[in-house]
Amino acid sequence: MRFFLLDDTREQPDDFPPNCKVRIDNREVALPNVIPTKDPNVEAKRPSCPVDITPFVQQPSRLDNVHSVHIQWAADMRAWAVGIFVVKRVTSEILMKRLLANVRARRDMIVTKMAIRTQLTDRGDSSLHLERVEFMLLCPLGKTRIVTPVKGSECSHLKCFDLMFFLKMNEKRPTWKCPICDKAVPYNKIIIDGYFEEVLEKAGRNITKVELLPNGDWRAIVDQRRPLFDCGEVPAKKRCSILLNNRLPQAAAAASRAATAPTHVADDGVIVLASGGRDFDESTQQHSLRQALAPNIESVAIQR
Repeated sequence: MRFFLLDDTREQPDDFPPNCKVRIDNREVALPNVIPTKDPNVEAKRPSCPVDITPFVQQPSRLDNVHSVHIQWAADMRAWAVGIFVVKRVTSEILMKRLLANVRARRDMIVTKMAIRTQLTDRGDSSLHLERVEFMLLCPLGKTRIVTPVKGSECSHLKCFDLMFFLKMNEKRPTWKCPICDKAVPYNKIIIDGYFEEVLEKAGRNITKVELLPNGDWRAIVDQRRPLFDCGEVPAKKRCSILLNNRLPQAAAAASRAATAPTHVADDGVIVLASGGRDFDESTQQHSLRQALAPNIESVAIQR
């Protein structure tokens, strides 16, 4: 059930008459609560939304049973109308598929490109000139990277929001308003921005901010605090430390073997075994460790 003003000059939103009451088969229908106002001169209104009367008009027990609907409201100078519609509930996934398949719901990238040129070059004040504008690729609803950039057909801003987040939000609480400019964005007025759709595709998944240029082009902005690497790529310094850490145990083991191995003396053929007890000369082991590490450290320095 939907209430609206009787005015055929333009499309009317849902609106309830003052002090409206509805009864179906002598059962009162719960209408949306009146929005309170502190201004005594402002008329208190109910939220603009349809009323679900499905529980009141289920299949009657007898075929000759007819439902009766009684509506009353306070008389004023305006003419009101009411309509009862049979509708089918659809999910946000279905609505998204329909919109993606609708060619008319797409805005050509040339239109947005010309709008960028106009906003960056055509300024009313000649002293004010913007050379570039930073543009966030995050959805204002979910605070995550936009997947499908959309906006209202009557919205004049460049910013977009994510289609699925917008549909999910209105599936739970139908307001159908732009989260950026608060204009009405019903389903039939949602458009997919082809320009930013291409930006999201070519910028890379890790990019959340781009720079819009006066000629209509764009340039990705990389956060210097979080350097981006391709999958499997390791920075040179980190690769050096990994290589050094991997070779240190091998070098230490080689030094230990060199320190405990028998030493051959060429003069008299006597074999001298290094002591493994407390009298073992630690300086000899440290010297052997340095000798074993030297070629490994040198190779690491070359690879850097």
